[in-house]
Amino acid sequence: MNPYASQVGAYQTTNLANLGPGDQVALLLSTAAKHMRIAKDHVVRKEYEERTKVSEKSILILEGLASVLEVKDPSQEKIAKDLEEYYMSMVTMISHMNVTNDEKLCDAIARALDQMADTWRQGQKEMKKLSPTEEKNPGNFNLSA
Repeated sequence: MNPYASQVGAYQTTNLANLGPGDQVALLLSTAAKHMRIAKDHVVRKEYEERTKVSEKSILILEGLASVLEVKDPSQEKIAKDLEEYYMSMVTMISHMNVTNDEKLCDAIARALDQMADTWRQGQKEMKKLSPTEEKNPGNFNLSA
């Protein structure tokens, strides 16, 4: 066993904890896209059980993202609804791919997830520009109390 494994794990956990919320969502979406590329490899090799296992990981990520959408004020309702529809449409497409074993659909899903991840990363960068204190305190908690 690698004697440095625990230190690497601690570093990775700390590194994730320091990501902004947009970067965290982007990381999850990128991971889902990676799983879809792996699923495509399983489709090519006609390893359908493995395809299902790995594509299920993408589905779990997307369902998880949809389940934690929170509307704190009425102006956020439309974007939350749009995101939920996007995530669930990706779940539907993945389910369809599992039935049809469509390699091109795997590619399309992975590209769409990568594009959405890039959008979240860009949004996080814009938030940093607009509000550096918000980035340090993303929940707007009263830190002076």
